[in-house]
Amino acid sequence: MFINDFNPVAFNILSLEIRWYSLSYIFGIFFGWFYCKQKLISNDIYKRLFDDYITYLIFGIIIGGRIGYVVIYNFDYYFNNPLEIPMIWKGGMSFHGAVIGIIIATYLFSNKSNISSNNNVFHKKYGNGVIINAESDTAEVKFQKFGIKKVYIKYLIPKT
Repeated sequence: MFINDFNPVAFNILSLEIRWYSLSYIFGIFFGWFYCKQKLISNDIYKRLFDDYITYLIFGIIIGGRIGYVVIYNFDYYFNNPLEIPMIWKGGMSFHGAVIGIIIATYLFSNKSNISSNNNVFHKKYGNGVIINAESDTAEVKFQKFGIKKVYIKYLIPKT
């Protein structure tokens, strides 16, 4: 018969306990950050935006994970002890809450940075168009009056 006697504490630094669950979050964030910047993102503007986005994600993960734990797993206790909600060092993070926190953080970041999933753009010379394909500094855009043109991204204005 299997008995789970796994110690949730990976190691101690003085009186601070470093837990396996927190290490998985930390390594996951750093691996994802490094991988995306080295392999997936080639545009320097997007790399800078991604650095800011990671900050939003970290806050979304921590706040959402904690709120998720409080609401889903232990609501009665924290309803009676609300001052203990921010005490994440006592344990209690929820993956479900972290995912919801990531979604909210992504929404807030995209609004702050004026990023939309809309591919409609405006170009001073060619007018309105839709991005078909984008590379590091150029994009293929289908313009209403001029057909498909390859233009520099810096000259495109997003339309909402």
